[in-house]
Amino acid sequence: MDIFISVSSCLYTRIIFDDYADQLIDCRDETGQPKLGTFNSYTLLILANMVLIKDLTIKNAAGPVGQVVALHLEGDQIALVNFRLLGFQDTLHLGKNGARSYFSDCSISGTTDFIFGPGITFLKRCRLIALRNSYVTAASTPQGQPYGYVFDECDFVAADKSVYKVFLGRPWRPYAKTVLVDCNLGAHITPEGWNEWKGDMLFPDKDKTVFYAELGSKDAGASALLKRVAWSHQLPKDKLNDYKHEEVTDDWKVKEMLDEMELISPTASFLDCVIIVYVLRFGAGASSLYSEGYNL
Repeated sequence: MDIFISVSSCLYTRIIFDDYADQLIDCRDETGQPKLGTFNSYTLLILANMVLIKDLTIKNAAGPVGQVVALHLEGDQIALVNFRLLGFQDTLHLGKNGARSYFSDCSISGTTDFIFGPGITFLKRCRLIALRNSYVTAASTPQGQPYGYVFDECDFVAADKSVYKVFLGRPWRPYAKTVLVDCNLGAHITPEGWNEWKGDMLFPDKDKTVFYAELGSKDAGASALLKRVAWSHQLPKDKLNDYKHEEVTDDWKVKEMLDEMELISPTASFLDCVIIVYVLRFGAGASSLYSEGYNL
């Protein structure tokens, strides 16, 4: 791997910022715009390839003011382990066609479309926390790309009892792909499961071209699978191998990267935080580091 960042605990080391879409900025951006757009409202932007980050929290603290991206991925082969992403609308932006990411044992919270974009991602044993009645995903998978988002053994949960009507996804673009494998769905997930994004004048009739599917969904949110929208799919067990991470991520050997992490993972120290500060100052350049438990 090219970049490896490890800290002692995602509960104690956090990168927090509060930019949001339509926020006025002091200096116009490279296109001459006087305010931020969704794509550059991020707390952390990763442009590099072959990146592994472990035990970290990324938060956009702007709150319910529109689109507030916490993490924006543009690089390929980015793995995140025991990671927390905290935001509201548009928490995680998978921003590049064909770019692959892997999330393991992570927690991602948000409201509308809190995972969105055209990238390819495989999420293993992750916790998806809906903060409001809305939509978890909004994939914009380009036509011809074999995979979009795959959730494997993930838990879809509501933040509290006020959240009772959440869709697994709606298509931002006509060829969106999202598949759930052996996931636990809370009672907040609607019987319909998926939404076609009615009223999108630019891309009408997306229900005819999207691919939304489940295999082995369980718990209260999967108790009425016969009520799922007719254009979604319940996959047979013989399709399981098609959605293993080895297939989804193609020639990227994720397991080898994770094994390498275990060999070189440093003991948590002051140096861990120094590494992160360096990446922020000379990389994204737009975020701040808040760390509890360290003398920075």
